[in-house]
Amino acid sequence: MITAIFYISMLLIMVFIFSILPYITRRTEQFGVTIPYKIYMRTDIKQIRKTYVFYTILLGIIIALLQLCLHIFFRENVQHIGFTINTFLFIILSFFVYLQFHKKMKNMKAKENWPVEKTQRTVIDTSFHLERNVLSNWFYLIPLVVTIGTILYTFFMYDSIPNEIPMHTNVNGEVRYDAKTPFNVLVMPGTQLFMIGLFFFINIIIGKAKQQIHAGNPKVSKIQNQLYRKKWSRFLFISSVLMVLMFLFIQLTFIHPILQKYETPITLVIIAIIFIGSIILSIRTGQGGSRLKIDDDQIDDHMIDRDEDEHWKLGQFYFNKNDPSIFIEKRFGVGWTNNWAHPISWILLLLIIGTAIGIPLLLTNL
Repeated sequence: MITAIFYISMLLIMVFIFSILPYITRRTEQFGVTIPYKIYMRTDIKQIRKTYVFYTILLGIIIALLQLCLHIFFRENVQHIGFTINTFLFIILSFFVYLQFHKKMKNMKAKENWPVEKTQRTVIDTSFHLERNVLSNWFYLIPLVVTIGTILYTFFMYDSIPNEIPMHTNVNGEVRYDAKTPFNVLVMPGTQLFMIGLFFFINIIIGKAKQQIHAGNPKVSKIQNQLYRKKWSRFLFISSVLMVLMFLFIQLTFIHPILQKYETPITLVIIAIIFIGSIILSIRTGQGGSRLKIDDDQIDDHMIDRDEDEHWKLGQFYFNKNDPSIFIEKRFGVGWTNNWAHPISWILLLLIIGTAIGIPLLLTNL
């Protein structure tokens, strides 16, 4: 029962996130297509968003019911595998739902000639990246100190650690044990280091990402974008500290087995805090800070952002070999993505994946 509630809840949260994406994206972009600011509130565009939400929720309910059937008719191992399959199935099918609305917006834009009716302009503020828009990277010394403390305490207590240590706990609280070695006791500290490095890197991305300032109101748009970066930078730092503390507690369960009964609830609470916090922040800020209320919010409807739809494949994947930027705001949803025409983007992706897989494998096999 606990497994069923957990898995179905995760699926429904995912459905909620996907369903609100058109509402937290910039008002100058809909389903990966550039649009004039005031078009966003037009009745037919509103209806398109509502229809997208309907189909996304309908798809999510069907997937959740499939997961429920697995818990009613099949064994636990099938339930776990089924959850993974259903998660990817929802992501893939929801992308196809998105594509239908992306095509609809492209056709509507071509039919009504929105770019022809407006003056296109790209706004660049040369002082933007000279101002501090993110937390100082020195803040990440705090979780690093916690990690060093975790390593030192682990080796100080090494002889007291049981010969078999817990390596994995599922949502039912069932624990898998492995024989203790000087290396596998460092899996959690290694994961801590990886998480610190990842959040540190994301903080740099937030600070260096290409600025996107709305041509119709550059002054307000700049302030919104700066506040957006500051808020997400602070949230990610808090998340990094929470994650490091979570892995610290998991490490303590290796050393003090009496704590193992608290591992699952504490882990779920911390993950829930980060997950719910990211959803709330996404809704409050919108993409690029577009939902933040700033005084003097006057829009010049004769100006629109430069149309770069040709560089956004399927409205979500940015390929522009003439753009030196590596990181850029997403077109659909909240956050940043890469310029996939830049080789460094692929190198960074491979490094992150390789490190995430390599650290646990290396430490558990030495």
